[in-house]
Amino acid sequence: PSESASQARVACHIEVKALDGRRRAVLIEGRDGYGFTAEALAELATRMAQGSIEAVGACAPWQVLEPREFLEAMNFSINIVEPA
Repeated sequence: PSESASQARVACHIEVKALDGRRRAVLIEGRDGYGFTAEALAELATRMAQGSIEAVGACAPWQVLEPREFLEAMNFSINIVEPA
């Protein structure tokens, strides 16, 4: 993508409903949706090389690290929002 496209803001609104009816919503915002995947993989590889990830085998990212800390390290903001 062009430089301006790679610096565009991205946002993802996530809303979930628990079996007991409780709702929770978060808004994740940042920049460079295109570059995020490459940077995230590089960050995960660095953490693995440093020994801060001890998981073995196939795992989803959320299984090996705390999502909020990781997204904030990638310069994304996470805000809890009131569900509709």
